[in-house]
Amino acid sequence: MSAASSKSHRSRPGASSGRRILRGIGWTLLTLLVVIGGLLLWALNSESGARFVLARVQSALDDKLVVGHSSGSLSGLLVLDDLRYADATAGIDARMGRSALIRPPLLAPRPRRAGRGARRRCR
Repeated sequence: MSAASSKSHRSRPGASSGRRILRGIGWTLLTLLVVIGGLLLWALNSESGARFVLARVQSALDDKLVVGHSSGSLSGLLVLDDLRYADATAGIDARMGRSALIRPPLLAPRPRRAGRGARRRCR
């Protein structure tokens, strides 16, 4: 028996192409997951990411929201200067000189409430 005939005898025709397709789909999904994760990290942790998200919010609100200057990141301290929201149809014209948005870390421990789940000793 030659090496070529034993090799073809062990594998089914088309089996390697099916594995190759599945492997390609797996690598594509992994690459897509890494790219989306990188974009989320950029948007949440950088000033340019915060400005990008603010620009998307402004365009979603049809430019009713105007931010003069922003500094900081969405995951930490975000400072907005010269904030204005104007909606003529609703009769709203709100202005704020400086606003600081503080977001606690995602994995920060939450404070416990005394009345919930706390054991009380009776005397």
